[in-house]
Amino acid sequence: MKQVIIADLDEIVFRPRNKEYGAYVLRKASRRSTLAAFVIGVGVLGMLIGAPLLADWISRQVREAELQLKEAEAKLTEPPPLNKDEKLPEQINEPPPPPPKRSEVQFIPPEVVKHEEAPPEQTIVEVQKLDTMKADISDKNVKGSDDAPPDISLVESKGTGTKPVEVAPPPKEEEPDPNAFIQVEQQPAPVNLDDIKRKIEYPAMCKEAGIQGKVFIRILVNKEGIPEKHIVQKTPHPLLAEECLKHIYNLRFKPGIQAGKPIKVWVSIPFDFKLK
Repeated sequence: MKQVIIADLDEIVFRPRNKEYGAYVLRKASRRSTLAAFVIGVGVLGMLIGAPLLADWISRQVREAELQLKEAEAKLTEPPPLNKDEKLPEQINEPPPPPPKRSEVQFIPPEVVKHEEAPPEQTIVEVQKLDTMKADISDKNVKGSDDAPPDISLVESKGTGTKPVEVAPPPKEEEPDPNAFIQVEQQPAPVNLDDIKRKIEYPAMCKEAGIQGKVFIRILVNKEGIPEKHIVQKTPHPLLAEECLKHIYNLRFKPGIQAGKPIKVWVSIPFDFKLK
């Protein structure tokens, strides 16, 4: 009977050599190390693939449990028994409130009278006449006479002449809102804007930096056409606005006109800075 001899390749290779050398030990342990590395790799790959699937399955289970809780019927306690001897309160049927009254304009028929008894006809002043009236307004200050009698129209009629009487101050005019739209017949128009623009200098720092653009300043013009306040609406750089603010109060305007009278009103004035 033949005997089968199974020999290990490592034993054959290292038979005439020193087996205590590191190569023999490494070759003997390489199979176990390779197998362990393969098992660990397969385990890590399975965890990477299975973790999202497991998280998705758990979230679906939680959603299904929440839906089951929402769909569960609530058990209500039974109502107390009715007392037949107890009298129910009488129901009072109040009539509904009347609808709100609509505002009405009473029509008064005109009274027919003779032409001689009719009052004089009143007409609205035409715009052309307003322009001629505005031409009579002067922009010069006129000094009054020192010998003129004092104006006592505001003095109360209850004075006795023996004690000083306080004069009521004139009503303070409200300042218009800078953002509100005010309808006027004529907007304030600057009369010396070109002279002011010639006095405005281009800041050297902005010129070197190449900064240019328009500065928009909103100015409150009073009834005399003199600026009282300002608001910087837009500016490419604070230095440009600061240069404009040095001169805007020297501007003079034709005042805004509303109903034929000058009023306080805001107006926007642009100042253009361009590099040549």
